[in-house]
This record gives sequence, C-alpha cells and structure tokens, in this order.
Amino acid sequence: SIIGPELYGKYAFSMILGLFCAQFIVFSTEATGRFLKNTMGDERAFNAVSFLRLLHFLVILIFSALLAFKYDFEIILGMIAVAIAGLNSSYIYEWKHEQAKYSVVFLIEKIIYISSAFVFLYFFNFTNIYFLFLIMLLVTFSSCYFQYNYIGVYKVSFNFSDVIFVFKNNYMMYLTALLT
Repeated sequence: SIIGPELYGKYAFSMILGLFCAQFIVFSTEATGRFLKNTMGDERAFNAVSFLRLLHFLVILIFSALLAFKYDFEIILGMIAVAIAGLNSSYIYEWKHEQAKYSVVFLIEKIIYISSAFVFLYFFNFTNIYFLFLIMLLVTFSSCYFQYNYIGVYKVSFNFSDVIFVFKNNYMMYLTALLT
C-alpha cells in the first residue's frame, strides 16, 4: 500500500465507522421510500425523510465531537466524509423512476474521487489521508448538493408527526440492517 500500514489502518477504520454512520443517517428510508411516498405524498415524504436524515446527521456530528477526544482528527474527518453519503437523494430518483440519472451522478462522483486520489497518491506522492478525506468530503457534499438541485426542489415544510411516522415505520428495518 502506498500510504503504509498505519495510515491504511486509519483509513479503513474511518471507512467502517463512516459506513455505520451513513447507515444510521439513511435509516432504511431508501428501502421504504416508495411506501412513504405512496402513503404521505411526494412533498410530505421528502420533508419527513430529509428532516430525519438531517437530524441523524446532527447526531453523528455530536458523536464525532465526542470521538474527537479519543481518535485522531483524520479518523473523524474520514468518518464524516463517508457518512455524508447518507444524505444522498437516491430515494427521490426512485420515486420519479429516474434511477439511471442517479446512477450516472453517483458514478461521476466516484470517478472524480478515485481519479483525484490516484493523481495525488501516485503523481505527487501525497500520502496524507487527511487530504484524501478532505477530497472525499468535498466530492460527496458537492454530489449531494447537485443531486438535490438536479432532481428539483420540493416545497420545504416541517411536520414533526410525519418524521415520527417515518421513524416508526423504519426503525425495525434499520435494526435488521444493522444485524445483517
């Protein structure tokens, strides 16, 4: 490995933590998205799912602040960079039967990250994982921003009972996903 065993271990650990966090942010809403849309309607479901995901992301940020006392900042940054992927809008693309568009956006996101990491690792011999995570953070955040703007914006409103409805309908699926 070009980054060495210690940095690779930090990289892998950050990825694992980030994937758990992303799964928490998504909270199985990608699996129940169609049901939620059919039950609540597009705008209400979008607002409830988006707010629940943002609320979970806030919990992850608080969790990250607590972990900062134990782990290096690089690990925390990597965890957040991976977790941001949980804010994606794949469920909206599915509602609109435009999964191919989402796949293209996701593919471009990954190509940009991998090619950027490759260039910095191999051509500039830049082996700082902080920089790799920063690239991932920026590319993933930019992709999420593009996804929401590309698919179109719903009227944003907040109804706490809708968020509770989504939580109640998804928590068992989320726990099942964690156990598998």
